[in-house]
Amino acid sequence: MVKQNSKNMEAITKSSGVAFEGMTRMSEELFQFGFQRLREDFGLMSTLAGCGTPQQVAEAQMNFVAKMVTDYNDESRKLMDLASDITEESCAAAQQESAAAGEQPQRKRAG
Repeated sequence: MVKQNSKNMEAITKSSGVAFEGMTRMSEELFQFGFQRLREDFGLMSTLAGCGTPQQVAEAQMNFVAKMVTDYNDESRKLMDLASDITEESCAAAQQESAAAGEQPQRKRAG
């Protein structure tokens, strides 16, 4: 029993390490996205300062909002894909560690 618990802890440790690395990648992605959006926000101020008519201001704002919506939509898709990858990698690490220990992971049955 103690030996099995030790093997389980090894699988959990390996899986947690992989998950931590994945979360680090996700944090880096969010940081880069936030930095890019800040540059876009500051760019809008510059664009608005160069507008000579209310129509130019409205057009600049519409363009900004359209790009912002696209950027956030793209980023959410990217983060969902990254989260899925992290989950798969973490589970694969746990399964690999279990297989190396000579055990097949047990799955709970639904219902």
